[in-house]
Amino acid sequence: MSAPSIPHAVHAARKATYTLLFVNGLATTSWVVHLPDLAQQTRSSDAQIGLATSAVGIGSVVFIVLTGFLLSRYGTRAAATLAVTFYGLAMPTLGFATGFPVFFLGLLLGGAGSAAVEIAASTSGSRLEHAYRKPMMSSFIGSMGAGMVLGTLVGAGSIALGLSTLTHMSAIGVVILAAGLYACPRLLAGKADRTIGAKVRHLPTPSWRLAAIGAVILVSVIEGATLTWATLYMTRDLGTTAAFAAFAVTAHSLGTTVVQLSGDWFRRRYSAARITRVSVVVGGAVMAGALAAGNPWFALVGFFALGGGIAFVYPAGISAAADTQATPAPGVSVAQTVRYLAGFGAGPLVGVLVGAYGLTWTFYVAIAFGVTLTLLLGGFLGKEPGLGRRSGGDLPDIEAPEPEARPVADRTPDLAIRPELD
Repeated sequence: MSAPSIPHAVHAARKATYTLLFVNGLATTSWVVHLPDLAQQTRSSDAQIGLATSAVGIGSVVFIVLTGFLLSRYGTRAAATLAVTFYGLAMPTLGFATGFPVFFLGLLLGGAGSAAVEIAASTSGSRLEHAYRKPMMSSFIGSMGAGMVLGTLVGAGSIALGLSTLTHMSAIGVVILAAGLYACPRLLAGKADRTIGAKVRHLPTPSWRLAAIGAVILVSVIEGATLTWATLYMTRDLGTTAAFAAFAVTAHSLGTTVVQLSGDWFRRRYSAARITRVSVVVGGAVMAGALAAGNPWFALVGFFALGGGIAFVYPAGISAAADTQATPAPGVSVAQTVRYLAGFGAGPLVGVLVGAYGLTWTFYVAIAFGVTLTLLLGGFLGKEPGLGRRSGGDLPDIEAPEPEARPVADRTPDLAIRPELD
């Protein structure tokens, strides 16, 4: 497909979507590397740490439902603007945490803002996949992974410079607001796309396939658990310094990013089912070997492999869930609700397991869980290479601005431009 066949507004929306997801990833891991200090500063036990991190899931689920409605009712720009504003103002709350209640509240507000930004940007990404007629979700989510890598490095740098958590998170809040000022006006205008000839639904249409996709997405919860406990595993079980432990999060995020940014290339050649099954098994096996070795450098390799192993599950799940619906927003909302609701439940559960059996054996359990679920249900993500067939029906193409419109005879065959249905 030649570049001139894509309206300029669509290219601008693609850049804006990448920007929002990148900054969301940056903010997500900026606080994670401060977790050992926050745990000590707030005198939180392992169970309390698990409960506090579950607050991310609580805030996320509430705001995913609200944002999904706003996306369907008022469109991507309005929902994204609200989400970015809330997120940017919420991030500094963690800096004020001197006890468990404020620690919990900070993660609650941060998780809510992050989830709202993510669902708005992911819905935009799902729509853009069909505008470009090719898989793109993996690279969209990969841009969030790239932001996560930078976030860990920025966080580690702030620790090395002796910056307070309040100073660091306040700066991150400013970055979020600045990114929103650039990106939100450039997202696609209009309400959620309706399938040609079908009525727009603000609520998801249930199906067995959607339920199975939701179950597979549970595997992606391992990512959040790893980001939360990786630094504590390095410092407690392997005896590293806090600065060295921060690179465990970096390695995990880097592995995630490498696979996601290359995922669209693989997705055009192999099915989502095959990619997820192979990657989860290989990544889990490498991480299990690193745990058995008990060496800090091997652990970095293991976290890199584990991050890459589960990296494709979430973007594949978003695309598949969106394609089960008549319009992308309800499907994306379901995928993200499952992810964050599971994160809410996983936090306390992991905390209890860590307290009872230690971090090493808890990681073994997580690996076994991910491999088993992927092998059983991965086929529901799609068994054909490429973008896949929408069971929800075809989406309308996006209208080019009037000055750029060309005669019908000159248009590229695979992107006939018809008016967008608002």
